[in-house]
Amino acid sequence: MLFELVGTPLRRLLARALVLGVLIVGLSFSLMTPVSAAVGINKQLNFQGRLLNAQGAVAADGFYNVQFKIYQDGPGTAAGNPGGTLKWTEDWLNNAGNGVKVVNGYISVQLGSITPFGSSIDWNQDTLWLSVNIGNTNTTCTPFGSCGGDGEMIPMKRLSAVPYALNASQLGGMDATGFIQNRTTLQAANIAVQSSAAGNVGVLIQGASGQTADLMDLRNGGGTLVASVSATGSVALQPSTDSTTAFTLKNSTGSSVLTADTQNARLGIGTNTPTTTLHIESNDALSNRLQTIIKQTGSGDAGIEMNASGTSYYVGIDNSDGGAFKINSNAAAGGAGPVGTSTIGSGPDTGAYNSYTYAKITPATNGTISQIKAYIGNAATAPLNKAVVGIYSTSGGGSPLTLLASSPETTLTGSSWNTF
Repeated sequence: MLFELVGTPLRRLLARALVLGVLIVGLSFSLMTPVSAAVGINKQLNFQGRLLNAQGAVAADGFYNVQFKIYQDGPGTAAGNPGGTLKWTEDWLNNAGNGVKVVNGYISVQLGSITPFGSSIDWNQDTLWLSVNIGNTNTTCTPFGSCGGDGEMIPMKRLSAVPYALNASQLGGMDATGFIQNRTTLQAANIAVQSSAAGNVGVLIQGASGQTADLMDLRNGGGTLVASVSATGSVALQPSTDSTTAFTLKNSTGSSVLTADTQNARLGIGTNTPTTTLHIESNDALSNRLQTIIKQTGSGDAGIEMNASGTSYYVGIDNSDGGAFKINSNAAAGGAGPVGTSTIGSGPDTGAYNSYTYAKITPATNGTISQIKAYIGNAATAPLNKAVVGIYSTSGGGSPLTLLASSPETTLTGSSWNTF
């Protein structure tokens, strides 16, 4: 051996000291950084110890060439640590002005200050071995293999955490697997969120300035897009390949309230299987219950448009004509307004007749109305099988009707329509 104390090789001294334990006084390791350190944290290990011989005498003062290695896994009981993987090596050489100073046997170095750890070591596991190889005091040898090293001390020193570092691997009692990281790759997680107070927003997703990509995408297990929220805030829903339903809203009992069949362009209210473009169902026992209400709370008209082959028909209430209910065909009325010019409603009881209907008819062009036909279905039983057709005039706005002409009383016959 190139370096001995009292006839005992230094490697043997340190090895024996490591075995006896009490002969290496104050040996300590301090991890100066957590697994994920903040910017500016010193990412080094503080290594301290004292070199003694078997008789307890300290090693001579001086600067020594020393090599440190860290292995992952393996037993740490043989040189080279068979079964483990060498992750990091650092040489402290006098030739480079970095020899390890020994004073009264004490040594203190910052591991990682010469060769940074970087990402070479995964600190997030529990089997890391530190090996130490003491060389001579030569000031010109390089690399370390020419510095007369006594060989790696056996057994190697297993790195362990200080008490507070044990807790540093957790947050609120949970380890790293219990948290979602800030990254764009998929992470397995179950998320439950509750707002901190009744007046606070539970979840907020906000795009960056000038956002162009979707704010949020939802995909099924196969990665197919199911729903997305665009940068402008619009929501797009689409069904999976094995379903026609993009979404279904249900009440507390599980009954369907609203269903969107996007493959067939159908919307169902009160049904999970809409069969038409707009399919409305109700399931109640109330009489005179309306399934659809169109309500105008302003001064405009209220109505619906039906269009087939380019021809529109309108049904609605004309607020400008005293709230009259009207039906109109664009083609028949020569392009009249969207609510209509034909009025149908109920008149007062007259004699033996319970009621009658009336219609306001405006010719498409100027001229004489030469013929008007009325079709009345047979009511089958008296007195409802009696009918009279009359022509009245009015100036509108709720003014009284003036009889212009009427037909004689006619008994309805047959099972089909009667023509006047």
